[in-house]
Amino acid sequence: DVIDDPKSTPAQRKAAQAELREAITELKKSCSDHLAAKVVDTYVDITGPIMELQAAALAPLAPAEKAENFKSKAADFSLHAEQLCRVAEVATDVGCDEDPNRHDHLKLSIEALRDATPMVVYSAKTLSLNPESESAKENFDLVKEQWVTEAVRLRTDVDKCVKPTDFLVESERKVKEEGEAAKALMKTNPKQAVVKVAMVQKITNRVLEVTDAELENLDNCQYRVKLVDHRANLQKAIQHAGQATNEHIRGETKDPATFNTSITEVHMNINRIKTEMVGFYLHYHLYLSRYHHPLRRRKRRNLRKAASPCRFR
Repeated sequence: DVIDDPKSTPAQRKAAQAELREAITELKKSCSDHLAAKVVDTYVDITGPIMELQAAALAPLAPAEKAENFKSKAADFSLHAEQLCRVAEVATDVGCDEDPNRHDHLKLSIEALRDATPMVVYSAKTLSLNPESESAKENFDLVKEQWVTEAVRLRTDVDKCVKPTDFLVESERKVKEEGEAAKALMKTNPKQAVVKVAMVQKITNRVLEVTDAELENLDNCQYRVKLVDHRANLQKAIQHAGQATNEHIRGETKDPATFNTSITEVHMNINRIKTEMVGFYLHYHLYLSRYHHPLRRRKRRNLRKAASPCRFR
């Protein structure tokens, strides 16, 4: 209103425009954070529910019990698939500003997954009624493979809509939360602690995937070297955490603190990747803002002497 009001002074309009830009920036940041949190939570395990559905179809249970169990797993799978699609729809609204073509591509991926989901449920039900049928097994395997392919494609498209730095911030938060819960539960409820550790492993695998995607887009530079080193350390840390968990459960560990230390190391290595990536992008965007600023064209000749922090392929 202040901007459009003819009675407003230039100073008032300028202040209102600055306030509006700040509000828009905060809104975009809030939307990006929300999307990253949804992607971390929803896409951490895209194949778990379909594997549980297959197990329910082949479970050697009494007919009534098997039918009830299958119905529950089918509902869980359908809900999971719909959640994947809904988060992807949020990504089309929030994360497609930089590439308009990504919006249409994402819509197609969502439609493909929605079309494949009822086919999986129908095929699984047929398998449940005919568990000894080879044709039913082959048909389900074919449909399952198609669904997983579509789900992986959708996840890849959604990942492109999320800033890797936002993804790492949310992943670090989630790993710390699940890791602390695992440490506390290991003293009272080891089985639940193992569930928490499994979630830490799944999130870590996603962090490794996102880091690999970042590395694919980089030429050789110091940032890439550091990222490769941090990735290797994270890979070792999550493997060590799995070993420490198994040893602790079996009572083979010599030092009870080893489990807690292994979980902490996973968190710290994710933090190192996040810190490295956040620092790089801050420096990179600062470089771009200085070099491409329209008011600094005369200084570009001198700025060219300062090498870019890293080149993207």
